[in-house]
Amino acid sequence: MSLVSMFTEFLMGTKSEEQLWITTGEKGTLNSNEPALIQGSLTYIKNSSLKVKIFKLIHNGLLRQSSQGDFTKFTELSWRIVEFFSESNEGRDKFGFSVFYSSFKTDFYVKNETELLLWKEKLEGICICTDFPDNFVVIKKLGAGKSGEVFLVEDLHTRKEYAMKCIKKNTILSERKLESLYNEIKIMRSLNHPNIVKLHKVYENEKCIKMILDYCPFGTLYSRLLSRKKIDESVAKKFSRRLLETVDFLHGNRIMHRDIKLENILMTSDSDDTSFKIGDFGLSCEVHNTHYLRCGSPGYVAPEILRDKKYNHKADIFSCGIVIFALIGGYLPFTGENPNEILLNNCKCKINFEDKIWKKVSYLVVDLLSELLEPNPELRPDAAEALLKQWIIRKKKIKEKSPATGIFISESPAFGNVNILTY
Repeated sequence: MSLVSMFTEFLMGTKSEEQLWITTGEKGTLNSNEPALIQGSLTYIKNSSLKVKIFKLIHNGLLRQSSQGDFTKFTELSWRIVEFFSESNEGRDKFGFSVFYSSFKTDFYVKNETELLLWKEKLEGICICTDFPDNFVVIKKLGAGKSGEVFLVEDLHTRKEYAMKCIKKNTILSERKLESLYNEIKIMRSLNHPNIVKLHKVYENEKCIKMILDYCPFGTLYSRLLSRKKIDESVAKKFSRRLLETVDFLHGNRIMHRDIKLENILMTSDSDDTSFKIGDFGLSCEVHNTHYLRCGSPGYVAPEILRDKKYNHKADIFSCGIVIFALIGGYLPFTGENPNEILLNNCKCKINFEDKIWKKVSYLVVDLLSELLEPNPELRPDAAEALLKQWIIRKKKIKEKSPATGIFISESPAFGNVNILTY
């Protein structure tokens, strides 16, 4: 394969990349005082002679120390291919890694195999790797979609299981699709939260991009709701609090998910219905003042998106409201015979709380849902405000209303699975 990642080509466009290093502060890309993931001496070749310098690995690249002791040079590694090697030359073992750029590469040597393993562990989390077969074995296929497949894989060194999302390159034919995958990887690399699926490594070969992700073996919230006969209101409250806290974390990091739904909430426990991770960041984006791209899943989309209005992070809050509605009511509020009919009802946004199930739960539940599902985003709370609502913060049951003895989960067509539609 070409040892230039398709992401590097996407970022560079038609420009050629002739040098590896830039001066720190150029392009406003980094803070040379950022804490190191790992720091130490590396040997490299410059002008046919060996050089030894101190290098510091940070979240997106490598800093090189000058003779004055300042880190004055930087190279971006996030979208470059890095290969690790061990070689024997005249009876001497050498260990290191190669950084590829354009038609060039630079080799960096470490003192021994132990040091290489330390650098490798940190580098794999920020660069593009190629040695998937040396590190993982595929156990079985978990699922498939239009753009690729998901497999269960095992780390050959730790024996830990992961999910591998394999995206076929021949399905990434447009710049928009490549940009979407680029955003997904960039955003997932930046997130570290117990209720968000973690991206551990990215591999690339001639045919596909492979993303190594947390494996959540207990299905989705969608499948969990179908299998449970009842969900107590106290459990629903705890789940809702965690969901809103997680979304508040995302928004605090200026990230919008844009596809929060039952199928994208992955359960991490067989017995605890409040233990989960949010996954599938394929439609996620960085938060700007306003957005216009119509995207999401029928039945979960904020009405301002469907009405071709500008929208912001509060679109995620509406989707959270749909999830909590389904968690408590046992059905989705917007139904239809086909996706277009669901979208039409979704756009009208008429929420009905007349079902008998809503008489069995505290009135504070309906109050919260009415606010989360408010059609006007200016009147809809953000995640931090929603976390202060009475149903979320109140620890005791409301005496004025009969507490729920359990919430029945319907397996009706209203709870059907629908695919993502991007407009």
